[in-house]
Amino acid sequence: MSLCYVRNGISCREIKRSAYGAVRALRWQNRLRRAISMDGRSVSLALEPQDGRAFAPRKSERGRAMAKVSIIGAGNVGATAASHIVALGLADVVLLDINEGIARGKALDMMHMCSVLDSGLKVRGTSDYADTAESDVVVITAGVACKPGMTREDLLATNASIMTSSVRQAIALSPNAIVICVSNPLNVTTYLACSHGGIPASRVIGMGGRAP
Repeated sequence: MSLCYVRNGISCREIKRSAYGAVRALRWQNRLRRAISMDGRSVSLALEPQDGRAFAPRKSERGRAMAKVSIIGAGNVGATAASHIVALGLADVVLLDINEGIARGKALDMMHMCSVLDSGLKVRGTSDYADTAESDVVVITAGVACKPGMTREDLLATNASIMTSSVRQAIALSPNAIVICVSNPLNVTTYLACSHGGIPASRVIGMGGRAP
């Protein structure tokens, strides 16, 4: 399988740098066979996996993919995070939501994507926390979105209970997991995850950003 990056008007050196950077970011442990077109317009990087399968996930001593990521909340943010994790071949994913039908439907779509990528990763949609057991990372995106006229205090009234409930149930089954909080108001929900999850602050991360 090969990746091809094509753009006119950019030097071949710049194209090569961008392509190599993209491949390194994927963290594949497969050997790369570089076949570079020198016409100044295109670069092709062909993957040559050691085991004959493209996008083959790394294996742990337990025989499963090196990492397992559980995402609590199958809304737009949670589903997008799951899709990127699968596309990059980083980990098996459990997508959990109170609405099991939504979680299972989105997980099924991602499993179809895995077949196209020839990936051995697994994606499960569920409403049962038991499926998140032994996760390496737990990402919590569950909660209500901020609507026009709502304040941070309004969000906190609902999302605080969702965060504390989610982190307690997840950590009970994955006591060594790293927790990434995404739900707003982020600084407060991250504090709640740390204080109610019973895990060290060094294993709790708040992920936020600002639109340009």
